[in-house]
Amino acid sequence: MGEHKEWYQNGELRFTGNFSNNKKHGVCRWYYENSKLRYEGFYTSDVGSYSDDVTDKYWGSHILWDENGDDCN
Repeated sequence: MGEHKEWYQNGELRFTGNFSNNKKHGVCRWYYENSKLRYEGFYTSDVGSYSDDVTDKYWGSHILWDENGDDCN
């Protein structure tokens, strides 16, 4: 399926990532409306599925940041 991007209504990037067989694959990133990085995770196409939230299963490393850009891990 390839690269996918989503935006907030204010035009800021909300999500960027790649899909394979309608499932996240590779590095996926979610952003806050203030354009700061919210979450980054590495997915394999056989784990997790597409949704509008960051609750999908992940494989490998993941990082979560707060709205100020501080690491929450």
